[in-house]
Amino acid sequence: MGLLVTVRTPQRIRLGQVNLLKEARNAIGTGRVACFIDDPGAAELHAVICCQQGADGSAFWLYSVASAHIYLNRTIPALVTQLRSGDHLVIGNTELVFFEAAFTQHGGL
Repeated sequence: MGLLVTVRTPQRIRLGQVNLLKEARNAIGTGRVACFIDDPGAAELHAVICCQQGADGSAFWLYSVASAHIYLNRTIPALVTQLRSGDHLVIGNTELVFFEAAFTQHGGL
């Protein structure tokens, strides 16, 4: 499972918001999405983070919407980029930090 934590936002009430990325496909934007961003600089569908299982375990991939502006660690990412824990995403005036969460066999973080 992955997490997106809001560390900068024009809407102070959303500062520190945690979005769980528990689906195979997690949309980010201002519409009806898994990760809602309350920012006029964000599109209804701005990006998608997908979790894909592989031989080495799960991996998270950022799929940018071609017409939307997004920065990953201060650079414009490729249309598809693998995410690493600690990566910073900037959409409009909102900054999110991605974390991978591992569960213990007892179900806790």
